[in-house]
Amino acid sequence: MRQKLLAFLIAVLPVAYIYAFPILINNLGHAILLFLIFPMLLMDYKSRGNNRERNMAYILFSLYLIIISVIAPVINSFSGNNKELLSAAEFSVIVYFLINDKRIGQTFIRIYTKLAIVFALFLLLQYISFVFFHTPISGAIPFLNEYNREVESILEGRVIRITSVFAEPSHFSVYEVPALLMLLFGKSNIRRPVIWIAIITISILLSTSSNGIIVMGIVYFAFIVYKYFRRINIAYFIIGWALLIGAFIFISRSEFIEDVTYGLFVQEADMTTSKAELRIYRGFNLYSDLPLDNKIFGIGWRNAENYCRACSNDLYEKYSVDVFDYFNSIAGTLIYSGLIGLIFLLMFFLSLWKRASSFSAKTLILCVLILMGTSSVLMSDQWILFLTTIISLINIGEYEENNNYSISEYNRHGK
Repeated sequence: MRQKLLAFLIAVLPVAYIYAFPILINNLGHAILLFLIFPMLLMDYKSRGNNRERNMAYILFSLYLIIISVIAPVINSFSGNNKELLSAAEFSVIVYFLINDKRIGQTFIRIYTKLAIVFALFLLLQYISFVFFHTPISGAIPFLNEYNREVESILEGRVIRITSVFAEPSHFSVYEVPALLMLLFGKSNIRRPVIWIAIITISILLSTSSNGIIVMGIVYFAFIVYKYFRRINIAYFIIGWALLIGAFIFISRSEFIEDVTYGLFVQEADMTTSKAELRIYRGFNLYSDLPLDNKIFGIGWRNAENYCRACSNDLYEKYSVDVFDYFNSIAGTLIYSGLIGLIFLLMFFLSLWKRASSFSAKTLILCVLILMGTSSVLMSDQWILFLTTIISLINIGEYEENNNYSISEYNRHGK
């Protein structure tokens, strides 16, 4: 029962972070993470006794990030962001127990995938209601106050943008992609997967999130390679290339795809910059303008605005936006922890890659790294969700190898 509750809480965490919490901690997601998820992970960790793994790469990354966040403001004479540093320390501790939890597995994947299907069905309902009946349906949860960001169920622009129960279409789409991967690779243990695969695929397309659509394309490409190209077959090779060429022609001529990706590299009328400039180039450009010592060691977690204000007003003026410390996670890691921190982070992903025995787990690791190059994932609710899904696949693979069980048998053994 505890594992089901833990799985459910982690699966709803990205939605919970949208809402406020009335006492102690002002964010519902943060309260769930700290007061419910963390104690349960700690109990699982203690129950393993001496049979525990030590992920040194993650420990090194976390400790280095925290230490440099304390030292850098002192050396460079600016005020550190202590609130964000405390949040990073909390995430680091919680994630450590998460990636060492051997009980996370099929139960989480099943519950998470079912929730993803429900959210996808709700988005389809929103789309039908708006397009055919001109009646928007809000995805906001009644009686809960929203925290910092609103659930905007319908946004009008070049295309209709729908968010399901999330704050933005991109948040919805990246939530759905790992669930789609589970269904495609047969890891969800859910009946009639083809129907749910179609529903999630359509919902991601209707969300018009370029981020989600691109990563979904990577998942489908990986699945096709896994399904048909593991062994050389001339017929499959010809069919595969024909499909890829057809897809390229469709994408290059599709008005829908053009509308979805329009703002990626082109500055729209109501925007001060393109999405690619904000999400990708800006962070790397700021990093390239930092002094050499800061490039190597970093300036501390979420300290970019404070650093630029105090140490280089030219950098502050050049890179100032509404949320100064918004960078994709790869660029952010370079800025905050330097080249040393990025090496530790990549070592952590390499350790996950080595533990992953299935093609699906390795595909998901690759997808998360790609998303970290386009979005702010690190130390977020999505970070918890992605790592839980990866660890679940790794645990299932290790259990199957050690006990010669299939996924269905793994599920019957209560994992």
